Amino acid sequence: MLLKFKTYILLQVESMPPELARAKFTAEQFAQIGILRRRLHELAVALHFCQEVGRPVTRQEFVRLLKKTIDVTLAPAVVDVIMHVFSDAHGNLDGLAFVDVMKRRQRMPGQRIHDVSGKVALNAN
Repeated sequence: MLLKFKTYILLQVESMPPELARAKFTAEQFAQIGILRRRLHELAVALHFCQEVGRPVTRQEFVRLLKKTIDVTLAPAVVDVIMHVFSDAHGNLDGLAFVDVMKRRQRMPGQRIHDVSGKVALNAN
């Protein structure tokens, strides 16, 4: 299952239109993605709610959820890349897949993890 999911994500990235594949992002845009990652739980709850009530998450709805739930405004090109990679057959955001990948990104093997005491350990997962 995990291998199929990774393959799907890689195919989505490889099929990205050239204008998205060549997009450049600024340090400020990366900082906004960092805020999104740190406040992912709040966004995940909102995306889960949308799924539970059967409300599709369109590009516009995703932008609105980001602003309302975690006060983040992503650049249009960043949103376009996310929507391309994580869209379902209808062009709506697959919120569960997006959240899953973002959570996995937070647990990268070999990544330094700081605990509350300030000690640093390596993530072995």
